[in-house]
Amino acid sequence: MQNPQTLLSAYYQEWAFVYGRKFLLSVLAFGSVLVTHMIGAHIGKLLFPTLPLLQLLTKIFFVAMGWAAIDWVLANALASASHVDEEEEEENKDGEKKNYSKRPVWVFAIVALASTLALSLVSNYFISNQLAGKTHLSGFNQMVAKSMTQDSSLKSQAFAILKDAPKMQNKLTTEALAQKGRLVAAAIKKGSESWKKDYQRGRNNPRAFFWTCRRCPQRYKDYRNGILSAIEEGDKILATARNHQSNLQASLSPTLSYQLSNDSLLLAVKKNTEQLEHERKERESQINIILLCMTLGCGILSLILTYVLREHRRKYGQQVIENNARFFMLIFDVFSRFGNGLLDIGYTLIVQPFNYFQRKGWLKRYQLSANRLTNKPPAIALTVTNNDRTVKRLCLNCSTDISHKRKGAKYCGDSCRMEHHNFTPHKRNGVEA
Repeated sequence: MQNPQTLLSAYYQEWAFVYGRKFLLSVLAFGSVLVTHMIGAHIGKLLFPTLPLLQLLTKIFFVAMGWAAIDWVLANALASASHVDEEEEEENKDGEKKNYSKRPVWVFAIVALASTLALSLVSNYFISNQLAGKTHLSGFNQMVAKSMTQDSSLKSQAFAILKDAPKMQNKLTTEALAQKGRLVAAAIKKGSESWKKDYQRGRNNPRAFFWTCRRCPQRYKDYRNGILSAIEEGDKILATARNHQSNLQASLSPTLSYQLSNDSLLLAVKKNTEQLEHERKERESQINIILLCMTLGCGILSLILTYVLREHRRKYGQQVIENNARFFMLIFDVFSRFGNGLLDIGYTLIVQPFNYFQRKGWLKRYQLSANRLTNKPPAIALTVTNNDRTVKRLCLNCSTDISHKRKGAKYCGDSCRMEHHNFTPHKRNGVEA
């Protein structure tokens, strides 16, 4: 007989083994659950693009089905593999001992473990990608797309401006000539009438007194210099207008010759983005390796723990009951009871009115016979009409009302009486009732 303390310690160890395996399987289930969650999210968006609640229910359904189909089945397989019966050996007909083989259970457990490991390893890629952070390439691509759009827009505007440049130059030249005339006319009006006449006499002759005098009054010189200044300013405006097209081409030349691939700013941003993306890829690889080791470790440890638990139970006996089916049994029982309740309600709403109408005599019960479809109510029915109690008598064969016949009549006629007694003419050996 073993020491009670040893048995108690064995119980605690077995309990720790059982729940330790559950923890390992829970960590292992994260990968497969993530895959089914992504599938459910994708299908939910396709089926219900504008209904978030139905999308959530779709994801929950796929996660539950994935966990039940893979991880729950794996837990049951490992629980069966670690189960130990009280009598594992049985004597056959020859008196030899025959060991029960658990090889099918172990094969099933290993295949289920391999399936969930495969799904977990695939899902590790998505987990590591999300944990590594958001990629920087999308931001750089948006910047490039924005720059390309802006460059195309600027070049289109530049071509449109150059196309309209000749018309604009003619218009500006005309305006410049008019402005020069206004400036010169305004300068001429500032002098006296005699000064105006001197200007008109010598405006086309550079040797005239108006342009060559040296000892004339200062105001006369200022008047002459004002006209010269107006002429020079008008000439500048006119030159600018006449060179509008060439100046416009020179100013738009950098825009038209700009190449996005040679932009120094974009090249610097590209270099920084590549460096950040390289660091993110390294971080993703490290996380993927960590998840890979964790997944394989949990799978292998759960398998080894199953073997250790089986050997422990062989030595000390099984004291902890594993019941992975209870949760689903409760769920199915709840739905079953709920369905039975709905059926009871439906039966009450449908059948009870039928029974009430039948009791009232508004409906008749029919049954299939060998020859025809007949209704078979009781031969004598007691009906109550107002306060008068009467007896209604029916034919025993065809159930026709025969209340109008004599009190002892049982049939509506001879044909029904002969049919009821299987009477055959020319053979009257029996006594007719």
